Amino acid sequence: RNEDYYRYYGVGADRLFRSPHCVDNAFFARAAEAARLAPDGLRREVGLADDAIVFVFAGKLIEKKRPLDFLMALEEVRRAHPDVRGLIVGDGPMRGEIEAYQQQHDTGCVIAGFLNQQEIARAYVAADALVLASNGGETWGLVVNEAMACGTPAIVSDAVGCAPDLIDEGRTGFSYPCGDVSALADRMARLAALGPAGRRALGRQAADRIAAYSPHAAAVGVVDAMNALSTTQPRAQPMDSNHVDAVS
Repeated sequence: RNEDYYRYYGVGADRLFRSPHCVDNAFFARAAEAARLAPDGLRREVGLADDAIVFVFAGKLIEKKRPLDFLMALEEVRRAHPDVRGLIVGDGPMRGEIEAYQQQHDTGCVIAGFLNQQEIARAYVAADALVLASNGGETWGLVVNEAMACGTPAIVSDAVGCAPDLIDEGRTGFSYPCGDVSALADRMARLAALGPAGRRALGRQAADRIAAYSPHAAAVGVVDAMNALSTTQPRAQPMDSNHVDAVS
């Protein structure tokens, strides 16, 4: 049906226009810079040491985001890297289950609760990397865009929609098989082993990658597509009802 639609307008079924999924990168970059300059950051508020290696989970505490995978991976990686800590930013129906798990296991994780869009950059700046462990229900994962715009790399499940676009292995972060807690712990350990300079390099490369996923780039893609339709000859004639049914 889509092929018929493109041919009808003379665009050609093989011609695509890129309009990337995006956030306001400039807003998050400014918020991140302000958070870095603030005298008391989120780490101190929640009791995380300045020299800890911090992984942040940011999102609603629901099944599809697999927050328990995050906690189990923290527990595993801390056996070799006791300086690794976790930060959960968000709330939801799984909070009680998460708190119960923390009481029984050495996750090194604290829960900051919900932070709105004006505050969330403080969490990304407080972390060395974002972890998004979601299943395939996470069709993109704009939280990754937000973190990268703040200069924070990401470790992302391969079931998350943005993984093929935003994760350049070992440069903007890492990916791993969804649900494989040991693989997630391995990627966290790899990032922890990079040292401060290596982690900062990943953050810079993440910011460079996300620059192409901007509102401007999205708008340009839409305009280019509309221009291609409006300038293609011959111009389309009004569809009759049978044709509308065939391509709708």
